[in-house]
Amino acid sequence: MSIAPSNPIPGLPYNGFDLERALSRMDLFNVSYYVTFTEEATTAALNHPEYELLATSDPFSIFGLPQSELVVVADFEPAVFEAGDIGIVDRVRTLVTDPHLVDFEQVAVQWYADPANAQYWVAEDGPPAWRRIDESLAGLRDASPIAADGDVSNIVLEDHRISFSTTAIGVPHLIKVSYFPNWDSSGASGPYRVAPAFMVVIPTQEQVELNFRRTDAETGGAALTLAALVVVLVGAVWEDRRQKSSV
Repeated sequence: MSIAPSNPIPGLPYNGFDLERALSRMDLFNVSYYVTFTEEATTAALNHPEYELLATSDPFSIFGLPQSELVVVADFEPAVFEAGDIGIVDRVRTLVTDPHLVDFEQVAVQWYADPANAQYWVAEDGPPAWRRIDESLAGLRDASPIAADGDVSNIVLEDHRISFSTTAIGVPHLIKVSYFPNWDSSGASGPYRVAPAFMVVIPTQEQVELNFRRTDAETGGAALTLAALVVVLVGAVWEDRRQKSSV
């Protein structure tokens, strides 16, 4: 959306000023408003039928965008990127010595580069029934449409909780919130990580809820940290008493 993008991360593809392309990207990220402050960007948005001028405060103009939803029912069955396990050593090789070693992050960047992929989700993992594809993304758009219709309602987004109601039970739902292993779900299978960095769940009932919880590793780490602090505190008290008793 920038006429002169800063391109802050080397190696990633960036696009210039393209309002049409930006519509699908902002829909993907559930963006509701577009703010301009240059004359060129403002004029272009005013001349585009999908951008609705809502307010101005020189030099800024605020435009409303077509309605987007936080939770979306799939139109096509997702595909799973299938690759060998990539450990820490291989990941370092990807960054340092072997740029051709492909992992899900690279596939996600490739998927994101083409707005035509928006309806065809690619996941890092998923049920055995989902199709498997490789890094070429060949066959991604060959998926058969999902016949079931459904409505999503009562969407609630909180700091550590997401909930919604749906009539499309058994159909994948995209949640436009960043995936992280701490998310777990009730009333659905998943979440599965999907490009570019979101989550997909498959509802098993009408009411679905996701909660962001501590993992066992985090709980164990916190316990060890607390134990270490206790040891340090006890040691400090003991040393203080020892020094006082020796005076």
